[in-house]
Amino acid sequence: MSPCIAIFGAGISGLTAAHILILRGFQVTIYESEPIIGGMARSRRETSSHIPTEHSWRGYAPFYHNLYNIIKQIPLIQNPNKSVFDNLSDPIRFHLLKDIHKSSRFTGPTIADWIKISYILGKYLFSDKRNKNKNYNTRIAPIFKKHLSTQGYNFFINFLMGPGWGMDKDEASIGHYTKFTDFSIYSVWKSENFSKKRRWKVMNLPTQEAWFDSWEAFLRDKGVIFHTNTYLDRINTDNKIITSCSIHKENSEINYLIKADDYLFCLNPFNLIQILEKSQIPQLYQLQTRANNLSHYDMIAFAIPLSRKINWEHPDTAYILVDGTLNITFYPQDQIWQPGTNLGKDIKSLWSGTCIVTNKIIDLYSKKGIHLSLEELKSEIIHEFLNSQDLQHLMNKYNESPLTHADLENIIVWYEWRSHEGVLIPEYKKYSNNIYNQFNRMDQKTHLNNGFLSGSHTKTSIDIWSMEGAVESGIRTTNYVLDKYGKQPFSIYTHNRRKTIIHRIDNYLASINMPHIFDTVLIIIFLILITGLILFVSKKIYNARTTYKLQ
Repeated sequence: MSPCIAIFGAGISGLTAAHILILRGFQVTIYESEPIIGGMARSRRETSSHIPTEHSWRGYAPFYHNLYNIIKQIPLIQNPNKSVFDNLSDPIRFHLLKDIHKSSRFTGPTIADWIKISYILGKYLFSDKRNKNKNYNTRIAPIFKKHLSTQGYNFFINFLMGPGWGMDKDEASIGHYTKFTDFSIYSVWKSENFSKKRRWKVMNLPTQEAWFDSWEAFLRDKGVIFHTNTYLDRINTDNKIITSCSIHKENSEINYLIKADDYLFCLNPFNLIQILEKSQIPQLYQLQTRANNLSHYDMIAFAIPLSRKINWEHPDTAYILVDGTLNITFYPQDQIWQPGTNLGKDIKSLWSGTCIVTNKIIDLYSKKGIHLSLEELKSEIIHEFLNSQDLQHLMNKYNESPLTHADLENIIVWYEWRSHEGVLIPEYKKYSNNIYNQFNRMDQKTHLNNGFLSGSHTKTSIDIWSMEGAVESGIRTTNYVLDKYGKQPFSIYTHNRRKTIIHRIDNYLASINMPHIFDTVLIIIFLILITGLILFVSKKIYNARTTYKLQ
């Protein structure tokens, strides 16, 4: 009889594990606390208005190899001859919108910024063994703040780090930044079509309709059993074996025991730790505590439905309010989604946005964004939209009238953000890789013989909490299970940094306590120039003396 697998969590990592295991002949059951699958990547439609809202801004990078491999295997409900991969949009572009009174108009980093960034990042990109631990313990933002212009800092930190890569720009390390940069550069270099493949994409429908509805239908058809609105209460163990798990249904106080051969815990790390504590599994609890320490990063998603059609110069564009305190990223979904997509009753345009930075004192109130009430947050979002003179310039140029308060007043904040004593509290906290947790991340295999972890907070080669990290972790978890039963592992793309001759030379220089190869080359060039100058001056002096003696 085929082994029975219980998977807790129907996010990307859990669904990836279910996808692989069901195709390898296992019996798979998924338990999910939400009424719909997708985890922190899901979307939903508001109950009364049917307006589609997203958990957050969600971009698909050109180097998401494991993710693309999986979604190419998921046939669409509407057209089985196509896959979810076919629902990716055309490549999008990014436009930085500025408050002119706060920052001078610019088109991007200066030439000096590019020179400095090439030197700063180059020293890390072409390092292998040198200062590896230090790189992951050093904040990137202060380094860039010190050496770059305002426009350079806005581009490389306020744009790339936050909206682009979804990292906490205040706590992210230079190791994380350069690794993501390395992947980006390599994907550009490998692209057959430089101008297209190097750019990010989004889905051309709400995420649930573009991806997860088809995935659920495919998995159900293959035999996966889904239990939604079902909560994991406790993991019951006997020495190094999980004997059962205790679960309950929403709005029910009755607990049920379930048994399986193996258990995969694909849960949000901040929810998992509560279960580990309650289950009295001290070894995993202590490890997860260290991994979670200072790893919480709040990003608040919202949607802005508009009753009038808003036109743009380029439909395939996402926008960043780089001068606003919340560092808002948004894109007009109606411009990118398939024609005819239902935006909700009487809605002509729909913008999906994310407040990337919520830990700073904001413009309208003397408190951090995360400490605002729901109404205060909406007021600040409206303020930052209306305050962007660049945005208003686009509104005036391509529409009959500028953006007004009335246009924005129907903001919908993602439903998991709930007011508690006047402050917004997330139901599910977001994890973020940063200077505190790189070396505390947990492996997918645990000390429990039939217990495994999964999620992009666990150890992956991409090192970043991302959809690619979630898929990679799901594959790694599954391969542990497959190995246990003597089955062939599933193919996985490992995001290893490429070692070039420059890396090898720098490794040698590091072994003999020499400066980095970049610095060594600069020192050599400097010495050559100084030597040349000395020789030139000496020759001039010699010629002058010779001429004097002849006279």
